[in-house]
Amino acid sequence: MAPPIGIAKAPGSCGELVQGTLNGESFHISCPINLYSQVKIVLNDRGKIIGPPDRWKTKEAIKRTLKFFSNENLGARFEIDSKIPLGKGMASSTADIGAASLATAKALTAKSLVNPPRRLSADEAGKIWRLCFKPWRLGVKHKEISPQEITKIALSIEPTDGTLFNDIVIFDHRNGALFKFLGKAPDIEILVIDLGGEVDTLQFNRRDLTRINRGREKEVKEALKLVEKGIREKNPRLIAQGATISAFSNQRILYKPALDRVWKISQEAGALGINIAHSGTVVGILAEPNRVNFTELKNSLQGRGIGKIFYKTKIVNDGLQII
Repeated sequence: MAPPIGIAKAPGSCGELVQGTLNGESFHISCPINLYSQVKIVLNDRGKIIGPPDRWKTKEAIKRTLKFFSNENLGARFEIDSKIPLGKGMASSTADIGAASLATAKALTAKSLVNPPRRLSADEAGKIWRLCFKPWRLGVKHKEISPQEITKIALSIEPTDGTLFNDIVIFDHRNGALFKFLGKAPDIEILVIDLGGEVDTLQFNRRDLTRINRGREKEVKEALKLVEKGIREKNPRLIAQGATISAFSNQRILYKPALDRVWKISQEAGALGINIAHSGTVVGILAEPNRVNFTELKNSLQGRGIGKIFYKTKIVNDGLQII
């Protein structure tokens, strides 16, 4: 008999569209892109979890998911196939953790999904404070697992991005207390620029940024309002305007020397605006589909000594998926 296997994937991000605080409460607006981490789980009865030694967070996610389903006695072997760069603020750990958790849940049952997640209407979702997605019903000891539960598992390991949902969300990446469903983003292409270096997310999020974030709240609220309206009206320009405000506001927290030049060059090329990884090294240039020649733009940036690695991507709305 073949061993139980589960495979799932989750998207990475180009940083965030907005990040800051609202009345002292941390939040960000997710910016999921079409770079994915795919995790394969093979369960066994040996009680040990084996995989790449540097992916302890993924191992911990499998362990905690098994515990959620009251199967702590089981072991697993896991493999990760990820296209998301590490240490850049592109939600690589969140994608690994989320995909591993869902793949583990799938491996625990031979059944197919009975009820895949559906997106609730804005009225059903409520304005704030509640995660609002129907769970995957996997038939394991009468339990279910939802994006909400998977996110709780992720948050118990580290600060977590809101990329595990199948829509753009406002999300409290520190403890999950703040949540709002925004809807699906319109088509936006993103040229992701890695400016070089790495940022340790765990170390970054230990910093006390209360005073600085309090001073940024007026700008952050303006950015939030623009992005919310842009998603509601399917207007990429408004989304980019809000993201650009948040990007420049964040210079007080994590300074990116090339940011002003990236913005000016992108405007000359006809882009809508920029966004950043607020706790990472990447900058995104946002453009409407087929309006900006990213190859020429990349060459222009490189000619000015800006950027180490480039990725041509787009915003996606698919969240966690079982393969």
